[in-house]
Amino acid sequence: MLSNDFLVLLVGRALGGLSTTLLFSVFETWMITEYHNRGLDNAGLGLGDIFGSMTTLSSIVAILAGVFGDSLVQYSASRTTPFLASIVCLAIASLLIWTRWVRILVFTVRWTRLIKAM
Repeated sequence: MLSNDFLVLLVGRALGGLSTTLLFSVFETWMITEYHNRGLDNAGLGLGDIFGSMTTLSSIVAILAGVFGDSLVQYSASRTTPFLASIVCLAIASLLIWTRWVRILVFTVRWTRLIKAM
């Protein structure tokens, strides 16, 4: 454990549950909205197929993350190492999102204008 304070562990658990709930519900809502806004249902791409692929890929990533976490525990002989490694992964993901967000936003605006022009 990174902390022996029960209140810190309790708050961390509550925030972890809240963030997991938001992670799935917000992303799925965004995915459904973008799917309909871009007219992908007319293009023959099924929403069920997208979510099926997403679930499969998510499961594969979860398995690989578990194997990687177990390897870290075996290598370091500490059960906290995977949690510390997750901080590094979070920092890298945040950096990638921060640097690419503008490009994604510009692409979305251009795509929307193109669709409206048709």
